[in-house]
Amino acid sequence: MSASITVVGNIASDPEIKFFDSGTAFVNFAVAVGSRKKDDNGNWVDGDTSWFDCTVFDAQAENFANSLNKGTRVVVTGTQTRSKYIDKEGNERTAYNIRVDEVAVSLKWATAEVTRNPKKEGGSDNAPRQTSAPKKANEAFFGDEPF
Repeated sequence: MSASITVVGNIASDPEIKFFDSGTAFVNFAVAVGSRKKDDNGNWVDGDTSWFDCTVFDAQAENFANSLNKGTRVVVTGTQTRSKYIDKEGNERTAYNIRVDEVAVSLKWATAEVTRNPKKEGGSDNAPRQTSAPKKANEAFFGDEPF
């Protein structure tokens, strides 16, 4: 059973698109979700920030990398996954990631202009065409074990 999750926050760094050997595009990115509240004097006080590691694939990854940058407020919906790894000290750790189904710009404090991509030749999706040689991913980014 997988856990569905939606987060709203800001992109933590400029996206960098990468490609698997198969040519599938992906972007790993983090979303920072902060909280603010008013104190007893009515002043806004920043609370804790939560960080969510996310991965988006295929044409959506290319659209993401070509459209968004650090600081953009986004709404991310996806499936939370987990993987286990061994840290530098030899301890087993668990990493959590959101495998992105949809990502959109939040319109709460911004406007957006939408440009549809042309359809691929012989296909029905709106995937952009790859225009440069693919970069290779260094390592796997997260496991497929559902959370």
